[in-house]
Amino acid sequence: TLQRFKSALGLILVAETPLTVTILDAFYQMLVDHNCRLQDLSKHLGSVLHGVTDEAESVRILHSSFRDFLIDSKRAGEFFIDERKAQVNMLDASLKIMKAKLQLNIARVPSSYTLITNETRRAANQFISSDLAYACSCWPLQLERCISDAYNILDVPNGPADSLICSVHDFFHTRFLYWLEVVSLCQK
Repeated sequence: TLQRFKSALGLILVAETPLTVTILDAFYQMLVDHNCRLQDLSKHLGSVLHGVTDEAESVRILHSSFRDFLIDSKRAGEFFIDERKAQVNMLDASLKIMKAKLQLNIARVPSSYTLITNETRRAANQFISSDLAYACSCWPLQLERCISDAYNILDVPNGPADSLICSVHDFFHTRFLYWLEVVSLCQK
């Protein structure tokens, strides 16, 4: 449907860095019913997106004019993608991924006093999925954008603010330390 198309392209538009189809699909699954895969939609967009046929490739919009078209409500018409809504969707999906995947001692480090080395980080990669690593690294910037002057979700009537505030509250009360572990292990 058109809404699924807009959700998928919205994630691609607001991603901090180009993401693979597999990572984008993990975020997409947090927003739509689980019977629809992002790959099913994106494979039909090969003329405007790069990387949709190879799971190892990052998905990118081929030409900036397509992005400009999508975010211009007058030109895009029913295909218009509201960047504010897409940013909220990305934040919501990030919080859901972290809620589902963050856990105590996710990388099975023998002790909390263990010095994190490059070897520890390499070993941790097998336990920290790419979508979780991206969600952990980017959600603070996504939140900042959602409450900035340009996007302020708190000003949206009947908007997602209450749900997101509850999710952020839950995150800080139950998953903050787990998040710190992942961020420290994924740090470059």
